[in-house]
Amino acid sequence: MFFKINRRATFYIYLSALIMMICFLVIDLVTSIYFPSNITISLGYGERVSHYYAFFTTQSNYLVVLYFVYYLYTLYFNKTRPSFAIRLAVTVYISITMLVFWGGIFTQTQELIHYSIYTWINTTTLHLIMPIIMITSFVLTSGREQIAIKKWHHNHLWLIALYPVIYSVVILIRGYLKSLDNITPPNTWYPYYFFNFYQPYGWLIASAAVIVIFGLVFGLQYFYMWINNLMFKRSQNEKQQLELYYQKTLIKVNRQIKKSKYKP
Repeated sequence: MFFKINRRATFYIYLSALIMMICFLVIDLVTSIYFPSNITISLGYGERVSHYYAFFTTQSNYLVVLYFVYYLYTLYFNKTRPSFAIRLAVTVYISITMLVFWGGIFTQTQELIHYSIYTWINTTTLHLIMPIIMITSFVLTSGREQIAIKKWHHNHLWLIALYPVIYSVVILIRGYLKSLDNITPPNTWYPYYFFNFYQPYGWLIASAAVIVIFGLVFGLQYFYMWINNLMFKRSQNEKQQLELYYQKTLIKVNRQIKKSKYKP
C-alpha cells in the first residue's frame, strides 16, 4: 500500500518538481543555441533550434512538463486528475525515450569519454530522471479504475500510437529535404542515426527501428495497463478486508453490549 498524502501537499510537491523541470529545459535550450556541440556548431541559430526540437527526447520531456502543468491545473481548480488515457500516453512516450536511449543510442555513442559534466547531467536528467518522475507519478495515481482491455483496443490503442507515427514521418521527410541542401552537414539531417536511410543498410536499419519503436508503443501500453489493473485489484482487496474487519468488530461490539445487558 502506497503512502498517501493530502491534496495540498501533493500540489506543492508537483509544483516544485515542475518549476525545476522548466528551469532545466530553459537552460538546456539556451545552452544548445549559444554553446552548441561539435555537431551543430556550424549551424545558424535557427537551425540549432530546429535540430534541438527534432529530437523525440526533447519533445517527450516537454510533454511531461505540459502534463504536470495540466495535472496541477485540474488538481487545483477541478479537484480531479487527468484522464487515464492522457497519463498513459505521456508515460509511454517518455518511457520510449528512456528505453531507446539506454538500450540502443547510448551503446552506439562513440564519444562517451569526451562527455563534459554538463553533458552527463543533461543526458541523465532527460533520459533517466524525467522518465522516472513520470513513471512514478503514473504508478502512484494508478488503480482508481479498472481498464477493460477489449474496450481500450477500440478507443485508445491506436490513438496513442498516432503521435509516434506523425513524428517518424515528419523526421524522415525533414531528413530527406535537408539531404537536398548541400550546405547542411549530413550528421544533422536526422536526429537519430537509425532514421538515416542514406547510410549502408539504411532502409533496413530504419525499418527495424520503426518496428521496435512501435512494438514499445503497444507493449508499454499493455504493461502500464496491467500495473493499473493490478493496483485496482489490490485496492479492492484492501477495501474488502477493511469492510470485513469492520463487520467483525461490529459483531464483537454487539456481543459485548448484549452480554452487559443480561448481566445480573
